[in-house]
Amino acid sequence: MAAGTAGTIRIGFTAVSALTVLGEWIKTAAAELPEVDLVLSEMVTHAQLDALLAGEIEVGLVRQVPRSEILDARLVSTDTLVLAAPKEHPLTRLDHAPTLADIAEHDVVTYSPSEAWYFYELVVAAFRNANVKPRYVQHISQVHTVAAVVNAGLGVALVPSSAATLALPNLEFLTIPDMPRDTVELFCTWRTAHTNPALAALLALVT
Repeated sequence: MAAGTAGTIRIGFTAVSALTVLGEWIKTAAAELPEVDLVLSEMVTHAQLDALLAGEIEVGLVRQVPRSEILDARLVSTDTLVLAAPKEHPLTRLDHAPTLADIAEHDVVTYSPSEAWYFYELVVAAFRNANVKPRYVQHISQVHTVAAVVNAGLGVALVPSSAATLALPNLEFLTIPDMPRDTVELFCTWRTAHTNPALAALLALVT
């Protein structure tokens, strides 16, 4: 058996990455590296970076990576924010695609500025650049929880388009014409000086 085809890889991941990139990694590892065990830990980005530096995980799927000689990184996915709204919500009945100005006239469920600062800043920037001020009614830390709250009818939200895979029964996902594209970035990051041959084998397949 070639070096790097057996061992254990501890992977950190954000909740939304489990809907996209992580699933492909799991499939790839199962097919190409059957003797490699993946140990998965859901963490927000800053917790993953701390865990990487502490040697508690080998690789992370994170939103941003600070400039560092210790960590290497690759952009592995981009996504675009779309509108998540309850079915029969007024925004789903417009005769045009809802703009950010349209959305700002309704209650908006958004992200926690501390626990979900990446998405919080993306949403704030989108409305600011459109010169509108939304009515924020909730600040929540995870995308899937934001979607669940909207599904319950407590407002609308801006979520990555990949959240549509959650397939909640009372949600519609609508493209926003004045929303910048591909602003939601996901990076794979790992310690530059790692010594895990199984990790090297996985990275060769997925980056």
